[in-house]
Amino acid sequence: MALPEAGFERFARHGDMRLAKAGDLLVSELSCVACHESGNPRWKPKRGPTLVGTANRFSEKWLREYLDDPNGKKSGTTMPHML
Repeated sequence: MALPEAGFERFARHGDMRLAKAGDLLVSELSCVACHESGNPRWKPKRGPTLVGTANRFSEKWLREYLDDPNGKKSGTTMPHML
């Protein structure tokens, strides 16, 4: 079961913002415009984290486990399960 994206879950699910703004947030969190062209200047693709120094911060074992099951290793992550 896929979890809602972190920013949307945190700010938009409980009526804390207008629906149009919540929609903008969801489109950004899901990074829809990374693949689908849009003329909306508010929608920008979500960038991934910097990987500089990753080998110094994480063990190979942890990284393999994270890539195998991102949400299982780090609850609430926006990293999709790609493998």
